[in-house]
Amino acid sequence: MQKRLISLIALIVAAGPALAQTAPPAQPIHVRGTIVSSSPGSIVVSTGSESETIAFGQPMRLVGVVNSSLDKVAPGAFIGTTVAPQADGSLRALEVHIFPPALKGTGEGYRPWDKQQKSMMANATVQNVEQPHSMMANATVQRVGSGTAGRTVVLVYKGGTKTVTIPPTVPVVAFELGTKSLLTSGAHVFVTATRTASGLVARAINVGEHGVVPPM
Repeated sequence: MQKRLISLIALIVAAGPALAQTAPPAQPIHVRGTIVSSSPGSIVVSTGSESETIAFGQPMRLVGVVNSSLDKVAPGAFIGTTVAPQADGSLRALEVHIFPPALKGTGEGYRPWDKQQKSMMANATVQNVEQPHSMMANATVQRVGSGTAGRTVVLVYKGGTKTVTIPPTVPVVAFELGTKSLLTSGAHVFVTATRTASGLVARAINVGEHGVVPPM
């Protein structure tokens, strides 16, 4: 009996490291706000309701965010788009982020997002783009209304495809590889971080250039 007990204890001890390796990763935390101050190892971000000190992680991805246009959403481009599922099951984009070739494949997939209730994030390659058909009409203007035509894109990622309608008024930005020199007071940021025993640690920082607010 004693030998069996010793064997069982030895088995549990041996399995300890393996069990630790299978522990679920920490859930990412999203921080949206403006930089109050920065140092060589961290930034302080004001979210409007509070300030968060966020240490730089190792490694950490840092990208600049600049304004772009729907014309850049072309077949072969790798984009991220936050989408809102509609009542009929279709997907409507809330924003579009265009990745540079060096970051193609970043966060690929389709998953829940915290932009608004029930929103989702799709990071995928544009397979094709359908633009509204154009017609010519020479006539007298009777009244003027607001246009709602957008375009439809088919996105492909590992494990699936999604068809997304992009309204013409959604924010479209492009990501570009950046440096810590962008982390200046007043810059708008979107930070993906994890919470550790010593506080928040950034894994990725998107920082708006020239006053751009990262629309994520």
